[in-house]
Amino acid sequence: MNRVETVREEIALLEREDRRTEEENRFLQRPCPVGEFVSLITPDYRYASVNSARAEAHRMSENEVIGKKVSVILGEETFEKIIRPQVDKCFRGEVVHYQSWFEFPDTGRRFWEVSYYPYREDGEGITHVMVITRDLTDRVNLENQLRQAQKMDVIGQLAGGVAHDFNNILLAVLGFTELAMSKISPEDRVHSLLQQVIKAQNRGVSLIRQLLSFSRTEKLLAENLDLNPVIGDMLKMVRRVIGEHIELKVESAEKLEAVHADRGQLEQILMNLCVNARDAMPQGGTITIGTGQNRFDSKFCRQYPWTTPGEYVSLSITDTGTGIPREMVDRIFEPFFTTKEAGKGTGLGLATVYGIVKNHKGMIAVETEVGQGTTFRIHLPVAAEGASNSIEVIREEPAPTGQETILVAEDDEQARDLARSILEEAGYRVFAAENGEEAIRLFEEHLGEIDMALLDAVMPRMSGLSVYEKISALRPETHVVFCSGYSREVAGLSSDKEDAIDFIPKPYGSRDLLKEVRRVFDRV
Repeated sequence: MNRVETVREEIALLEREDRRTEEENRFLQRPCPVGEFVSLITPDYRYASVNSARAEAHRMSENEVIGKKVSVILGEETFEKIIRPQVDKCFRGEVVHYQSWFEFPDTGRRFWEVSYYPYREDGEGITHVMVITRDLTDRVNLENQLRQAQKMDVIGQLAGGVAHDFNNILLAVLGFTELAMSKISPEDRVHSLLQQVIKAQNRGVSLIRQLLSFSRTEKLLAENLDLNPVIGDMLKMVRRVIGEHIELKVESAEKLEAVHADRGQLEQILMNLCVNARDAMPQGGTITIGTGQNRFDSKFCRQYPWTTPGEYVSLSITDTGTGIPREMVDRIFEPFFTTKEAGKGTGLGLATVYGIVKNHKGMIAVETEVGQGTTFRIHLPVAAEGASNSIEVIREEPAPTGQETILVAEDDEQARDLARSILEEAGYRVFAAENGEEAIRLFEEHLGEIDMALLDAVMPRMSGLSVYEKISALRPETHVVFCSGYSREVAGLSSDKEDAIDFIPKPYGSRDLLKEVRRVFDRV
C-alpha cells in the first residue's frame, strides 16, 4: 500500500469516526424527557458515552463516567444479573425492551422502562449497545392511584346499594319487633327475647353505618373542632380498648387550626386505627398518636400525587407492629378485606376510616414495612372559622299520636306495611301505595282528604321527588316527609332544598317516625 492509499484510509477512518461521534452526540445531547438516561456501552462493558442525566444520577460528571466499567458504576451484582445478559443479546443483534421495578442505593425503588439497541457504524457490524432508561415511577403511581380510586368508587357504589336494601330489612325487623313488644307485658319472657332481637338489629345498623361511611353517603353532623381536645377526650377509652400490654403515647402540636368535621366520625377514625394497631402487636408494643399542621403547595403535590394543595390538620397513628406486606397495601381499604384470621375481624375498620376521610374531603396515606410497623396519616382541610366544642343536648319525648290522613308511598313491601302499622297504631288514617304512580292516583282520588305524604325518596318508575312535585302542584298545603336508606344528597334531595324538605333516614324506629310526623304537622 503506497502512501496515498494509506492517507486515504486514514481520512476515511477519521470521517467514519467523525460521523459516529456526531451521530452519537446528536442523540446523547438532544433534549431528553425528565428521568431519561442514555448511554453507549462497549463490547468490554464500559461506558463509551452518557448523557448528563445518566451521569448526574450517579453524582458524577460525564467525563468521570466515560471509560469506566458498568459493573463499577452500577455494582457487580446488578451488572451480572440485569445488565450483562441484555447487552450480550444486543451484540448478537437483538433489540430488548422491558419494564420493571428496580431498587438501587442511589435512587431507591423506582419503576423503569429499559430499551437496549444494537448500535452500528456505517458499513460495520455492531460496535456498541445503546441503552435508554426512562423513569416511569410517577406515571405508574398516578395510574395505580387512578385505578385504585375507580375501584374504590365502584365498591363504594356497591356498598351503598347493599346498605340501602339492608336498611329496609332492618327497618322491618326493628319496627315489627317494637310493635310486638308494645302488645305484651315487660314482665313476659317473650318481651325479653324481643329485646335481644332489638340488640341484634342495632348491631346491624352499626355495620350499615360503616358501609355508608365507606361509600361516602353518610350525612355529616359537622362542626368546627380542635382535634387535640377530641383526642384527649378519647384517650381513656382508647387505653381501655388496647390493653395494658401496649404503651400509648401522644405527640400533639401545641396549636392547631380548626377542622370542619363530625365529632363522632373523628372518634371512630381514632378508635378504628388504634384497634387496628393493637391487633398488629399481639405481643405488645407502642402506639403513638400525633397531630400537626401542614401546607401542601403545588410543588409538594407533584412529588406526592395523592395530595391536593391547601392547608391541612394532620392526624397520625403509628404502631411498632408487624407491618403490612407490600402486595396487600393497595387492598387494605376495601370493605371485607382483612389480613386477620376468620372470626377476628369484619374487614370494615379501615374501609370505614377511608370513607370518613373522603367524606370530609381529606386524604389518607399509609407508610409500612414488614416487621417495622405502620403509620397512617390523615390530613383534613382547615375550617374557614374557629373551633367550637359545644354539644347539643337532645331531650327524649314520648311518641305522639294523631288523627290525620297520611299517604305512604314505599316500594319495599315490608317497609310499607311497617309504616302503615306504626301510623295506624298511633291513630292515623293511612293509604298505602307501592310506587309513585299509584301514589299520584290515590292522591287524586282522595284529593282534599290526605294531609301528609310519607314518600320513599328512591322508587322505580317515579322517584319520591317527582311525586312530591305533582302533589305540591295539586294541593300545595299537603305536608311531605321523605325517607330513604340513602343520605339526603344521594337520594336526590340536594342541600339547596334542605330547608324546604323534611327527611327521616332508614332504618327508623316507631318513635322516630311518629315524632317526625307530629313535628311536621305541628309546625307553624
